Amino acid sequence: MVKVIYEYDVAIEKQEEYLKVTREKIKPLWESKGCQSYDVWQVADSETRFIKEALFENESVMKGMKGILIKKHLHSGVTSKTHRDYP
Repeated sequence: MVKVIYEYDVAIEKQEEYLKVTREKIKPLWESKGCQSYDVWQVADSETRFIKEALFENESVMKGMKGILIKKHLHSGVTSKTHRDYP
């Protein structure tokens, strides 16, 4: 199992749209491509900080998603991000 965690900021005025797109489009896409679990939540002590956690069966499945992950962040209103893989 591989866990990927992203920490990122979404501007306050874009958060409602971001969460809607995540729920309706991004999560179903990830799950259709092999992501076993996909969760997003807002950090309690920040108005703009979010955390995303994705679980994959193995590293090969995760690596197949990297191109999709990058494209989605470029068009999602995300202003900054950090990413960590936890194999």
